[in-house]
Amino acid sequence: MTLQASVTGQVRARPGRQWFALSHALILFLLLPVMLAGCSDEEQTGTTKPYAQAEAKPGADVKVTAARANWDTGYFEAEIVSALLRELGYEVTPPAEREMSPDVFYPAVASRLVDFWANGWFPLHEAKLKTALPTRGIVGDLAGPVGRIVPDGALLGYLVDKPAADQHSIVSMSDLKRPEVAALFDRDANGKADLIGCSRGWVCAKFIDEQIEAQGWLVEQVQGDYATLFDDIVARVKQGQPVLYATWTPSYMVAELVPGKDVTWLQAPSPAGVDTKVAGVEGCASDPCETGFVASSIRIVANNEFLKQNPAAGRLLELVKINPRDIFDQNLKMRRGENTAADIERHAIQWIEANKAEVDRWLGEARSATTSN
Repeated sequence: MTLQASVTGQVRARPGRQWFALSHALILFLLLPVMLAGCSDEEQTGTTKPYAQAEAKPGADVKVTAARANWDTGYFEAEIVSALLRELGYEVTPPAEREMSPDVFYPAVASRLVDFWANGWFPLHEAKLKTALPTRGIVGDLAGPVGRIVPDGALLGYLVDKPAADQHSIVSMSDLKRPEVAALFDRDANGKADLIGCSRGWVCAKFIDEQIEAQGWLVEQVQGDYATLFDDIVARVKQGQPVLYATWTPSYMVAELVPGKDVTWLQAPSPAGVDTKVAGVEGCASDPCETGFVASSIRIVANNEFLKQNPAAGRLLELVKINPRDIFDQNLKMRRGENTAADIERHAIQWIEANKAEVDRWLGEARSATTSN
């Protein structure tokens, strides 16, 4: 091909060659629609169906009302589940806006004043499902547990400071039948040991009162804001004063006062027909340790209509699992000052990012549930 330089320095073809180039361009222009017709939308845009599925938002424009329990050790689970639902497009209210006790939550979720929480303890909360609502029926017919965030990894029981346990041979709550032992923890001089127990409205509060009466312990349950009462327990232990209290795991409480080092788990008789022996409880006088409480699973509880209308959400709630150690670690962060709403939201997002492979699998299955229903 012979080239000729223009005055401006551009290079151009001779006129005879221009027609050849133009004719080829015209042919390509005429054939282009035919070529594109054979391509799928994905091939034309570079978007594939798997990518589109991964980005699907089955919860778009669906408002979800979340609740959370009024014990701070459960905030983390509530925030993680809410964040995951938002990944599916659901418009989830902040769980902190509706903080409530089990006494309030179970009627509320049955009445669909809220759609879910991530703080059910089962079998401890089974009795709440049997509650009859005057105009709606039985709670368990309208709402119920979904999945298992922490399967059988939640313990509840009684503890005493280790010096008192060692010096007075206290290994069981039954030792609180001895007046001289009860006197060690009697703050108001009424002849009964003061047990820092569960807050009003918690299922464990009623259970503890029932155990005290059934077993004849010289004990009375002291109730109030548990976090504040626990601060007092810590202060007393540091001052060398005896303490008697109920607590649970996973939580920061067993990191602040370490069983086997600072405190001792006490055994307690199992309720009739129930086995509460748990093997490998650090800091218990016996192994297995008979805690008096059945080991629980932490479970999401949701309204049945909500689950029926939102299969993607339902499938997600079935799948979510959180390692108890992760809850323990996050609780410690809160205890050490990272306890604002923004802090807890950040902890949840960091957890999701750290567990991305598993989370992506859950979200994928949730999106598929929408397709198959």
